[in-house]
Amino acid sequence: MKIELDRRLCARHNVTIDDVVQVINVAMGGEPIGTLYEGERRFDIATRFDRATMASPQAIGRLPVFNENSVPILLEQVTNISVVDGQTTISRTDSRRRLTIRTNITGRDEGGFVAEAQRRFEQEIKPNMPPGYQEAWCGMYENLERAYYHFMLIIPVTVGIIFLMLAFSFGSLRAACVLLLPIPFAFAAGALALYLRDMNMNVAAGVGFATLFGIAAMDGVLMYKGIHGYLKKGFSVEESVIRGRIDLLRLSLMVSFVAILGLLPASFATALGSDVQRPLATVIVWGLTGSTLFTLFVTPVFYRIFLKPLSQAMEGDDDTSMGM
Repeated sequence: MKIELDRRLCARHNVTIDDVVQVINVAMGGEPIGTLYEGERRFDIATRFDRATMASPQAIGRLPVFNENSVPILLEQVTNISVVDGQTTISRTDSRRRLTIRTNITGRDEGGFVAEAQRRFEQEIKPNMPPGYQEAWCGMYENLERAYYHFMLIIPVTVGIIFLMLAFSFGSLRAACVLLLPIPFAFAAGALALYLRDMNMNVAAGVGFATLFGIAAMDGVLMYKGIHGYLKKGFSVEESVIRGRIDLLRLSLMVSFVAILGLLPASFATALGSDVQRPLATVIVWGLTGSTLFTLFVTPVFYRIFLKPLSQAMEGDDDTSMGM
């Protein structure tokens, strides 16, 4: 609500500006008329108009203002009262006024939207900006940008740590390479699930991929240990692959299905807050499904092709494997 004093009307009705301002202050926010002391505490005694007298601009306009002759003059007779659209709050940053434009992005990824908005802003708006204006891109986009650089470091480091642990655990770089094969297939399955479900890559999906890589590598380790158990017993490579895979099939499926079935409802959730959990669950559920199928049917084939029998390794071929 906007109240503008009309000095010409105030002079005509012999009303001072201070009296009009005081009436407005008392009506809108209250005016201190005294002080109440309670020990060392001090409270202002304020007076204000009854809210019923301020139910509308018309009601405020009927408030009395007394002139120098104690004659009541209606407030609307010396002011112009109107209701206009405008700022309800003026925000400041570093003692400078700030205007925030908010967006809710649907149907596309946040990073791509901001990149396009920044490009169009530089081309269409910034050349026409008055001097003294500055712009800043804030909000969830900043979190996404920070997370992007974190994941660019964390995911390769995670895969590298897994590779080193496998290499030192099994004493073979070939074994480590074969056991890492489910990871790219898990990534491809998770990315395909995001594409088919029309989801965008975000922070939650990145966390899902990092978790997925560890589970996929663990499934390969179970397969490797089962096959080498039969190799140590003197079975041929082909028979060890079949027997080892069959023996640990239940355990391998249990590891995968616990995660898949546990997160499957979350991957289809639509309730409040599901925008965070749905991409994470989708990546893990469908990525783990793809890596499990790959580990069951494809990894043993690579194992047979690239890894040498344990009997040969015990004769000295392990040194050759470590040199690869």
